[in-house]
Amino acid sequence: MSNSNNAEIARKSFETICRVLDEHEWKYTKHPEDMVVVCSARGDDIPMEVVTNVDEGRMNVKARSILPFEVPEDKRIDFALAISTVNTTVVNGCFEYDISAGRVLFRISNSLVEGVISDDAVLYIYMAAFHIIDEYNDKLLMLAKGVITIEQFIASVSN
Repeated sequence: MSNSNNAEIARKSFETICRVLDEHEWKYTKHPEDMVVVCSARGDDIPMEVVTNVDEGRMNVKARSILPFEVPEDKRIDFALAISTVNTTVVNGCFEYDISAGRVLFRISNSLVEGVISDDAVLYIYMAAFHIIDEYNDKLLMLAKGVITIEQFIASVSN
């Protein structure tokens, strides 16, 4: 594909994301110059923010959400086990963990190689991201705070 074609696909994909969010009356902030959309939601417990970027160079749409807490140093090894455990249950997307900084984010993406992202794919990205984050963020926070042990965490994910 030519670079101009990639640019057109990326631009139209960004417009599709905004249109779909508008049609579903979701609150978001858009940054057209960077092709970034920031969408927030309130789950069962912890507020969530998903930052979506249309990347023309990589020809993909990537949605990321940084969990709003830092893992204390004394919990970081257990947390690595927790993230590994969670990622075996997640079908699409994954949690990424920076053990040196104690930061966690969720990431899910969709390729644009075949063309402009579909409405269904946009909805899937947001619904999956918010559902998966909401499913695990409270358990991960409880582990980070020492409210539950790694054994209790693994048992809660396995059930």
